[in-house]
Amino acid sequence: MIKYSIKFDLQKVKSENKPVRVRICYLGNRVDIPLGFTWIESLWDKTKQRPCKNTQNNHYISANEASKIISEYETYLHAIFADFAIKNKVPAPEEIKTCFYEKTGKTSPKRDKTFAEIIDEFIESEATRNGWAKNSFKKYQTLKNRLTDFDEKLLPNTVTEKKLYAFIDFLFKKNYRNATVFKSISSLKHILRWCATKGYYTGNIYDTFNQKFKGTDGNLQTIIFLEWDELMSLYNCKLVLPHLEYTRDVYCFCCFTGLRYSDVAKLTRFDVKKDFIEIVTQKTADNIIIPLNKYSRAILDKYKNYTFEKNLALPVYVNQQMNKNIKSIAYLAGIKTPKRKVYFRNNERIEEVYEKWQLITTHTARKTFVCQAINLGIHPKVIMSITGHKKYEALKPYEKVIDLTKKREMAKFDML
Repeated sequence: MIKYSIKFDLQKVKSENKPVRVRICYLGNRVDIPLGFTWIESLWDKTKQRPCKNTQNNHYISANEASKIISEYETYLHAIFADFAIKNKVPAPEEIKTCFYEKTGKTSPKRDKTFAEIIDEFIESEATRNGWAKNSFKKYQTLKNRLTDFDEKLLPNTVTEKKLYAFIDFLFKKNYRNATVFKSISSLKHILRWCATKGYYTGNIYDTFNQKFKGTDGNLQTIIFLEWDELMSLYNCKLVLPHLEYTRDVYCFCCFTGLRYSDVAKLTRFDVKKDFIEIVTQKTADNIIIPLNKYSRAILDKYKNYTFEKNLALPVYVNQQMNKNIKSIAYLAGIKTPKRKVYFRNNERIEEVYEKWQLITTHTARKTFVCQAINLGIHPKVIMSITGHKKYEALKPYEKVIDLTKKREMAKFDML
């Protein structure tokens, strides 16, 4: 007779309604099977492995009905092990699942879905519900491609710690940096957590796997921003070509307002008031009011008699073109301070040196605004109300950079 244990409990997911499962352990094997309904943890009796009396779940299944289902499933499982004992055979975990589904009349189409199929479903489900920006789509499509490249037949319930380490090794062999590998694993864990709520996954490796990667704790983060004199060199740079002038003005406008590219690209004349602009941000859907200063107002005034499509307030190119243009402009403005970037690829420390113009992108405008605002002594709460940052911790990396700037500027006294 095979020694085995049967336990009915709730999956550990970050949701009030947790999927009910049965866990079968025997001879070093563990089989988790979702039962197809959920229950609130506070209304679950862990000792009796049943819902608390006189309760119901969000689908109006009563505790009495759920207990009957569980007892029936328990009887089926005992019968399955009895059948294998008669055959004098030790069942494989998949055989236990197959026999369970046969006896209960259940099917398990969800468990056969590959990650490629699941990620497609995840994107379709979550993108609409959360109003995803373009980068969110790209992140999970990229994960899908990497997982398919790693193992096109990979199933959620085959993801073990060993399998995760194999995926990490695969990514390192592809020469990805630690930061990239870390983001892939984080995204995968997020998908697995979602899978658990849908019944596609019965484990909890998204909580137990915490591999550390060198250089991903934020201490190596290099914040690229323009010093005030560099910003003024850019702002006053004489440009002959119109497309460069347009790009420079839009970029500087973001430096003086803290706007993201996605928001300045949608800024209309309707959003521009007398002394401020008012927008609903693309990324977070927050309603934000940003006061105008003499620099941002001057840029708006420069284009007030221009006519742009969709009643836009400024001449904004697509992001890729903006990034290409702004590098050329920064080069012409003489922004060539050497900047060192350090990163890790597995355990290898790699150091690269660039001239700053090479690292300028549309997003450095927003970073420039935050750094200059802190440098000017603007209260963090005011900065957050303008940029839409939710937590003060988000500004701490910028304060570290400003401390270094102040130290460098103060050292000029030593030269007198």
